[in-house]
Amino acid sequence: MRLCNYTDVYYNPHITNDIAFMDATATQSQIDRFSLRRGDVVITKDSESPDDIAIPALVDADLDGVLCGYHLALIRPRANQADGAFLSNLFSLKKTQRYFFTHANGATRFGLSVDTIRDATFCIPALEEQQRVAKVVRACERSIANYRKQLVNIKEQRKALMQQLLSGKLRVKAEEVT
Repeated sequence: MRLCNYTDVYYNPHITNDIAFMDATATQSQIDRFSLRRGDVVITKDSESPDDIAIPALVDADLDGVLCGYHLALIRPRANQADGAFLSNLFSLKKTQRYFFTHANGATRFGLSVDTIRDATFCIPALEEQQRVAKVVRACERSIANYRKQLVNIKEQRKALMQQLLSGKLRVKAEEVT
């Protein structure tokens, strides 16, 4: 089996097959209970800091043989009631994170109990609206990712251009201002 662990969730808003999951062994009972499915939401439930509690990641692909690891909570939306992508976005909201921050227990290590996660209540719209909202947010995320890639490319071009200018390999003629 492969194990989706805390850092996989903490550093990745989407859990896909591109992640290098660690190898693990599991009983059949654990496989039945903790296997990840497309649309599941995994959140961090333990941390050294209470503001790192309930960081979500959406399981964005069918992941055969991948289990939810330790210090994480698996949230499986009911098919006709909630959309996983919407819930993942809901968990990303400051208001939701503040809710879990205030319910975290601990002094040097903070954690959420299963009951605290299970008993959390949120008002959510109808399933169709959740799906539309999630689709718009995903499109925005893709646009932002594309803009970030463009920014990295522009910064690299700028750096290369500056090196050429400073080394004298490239000359720029200045126009006279009248």
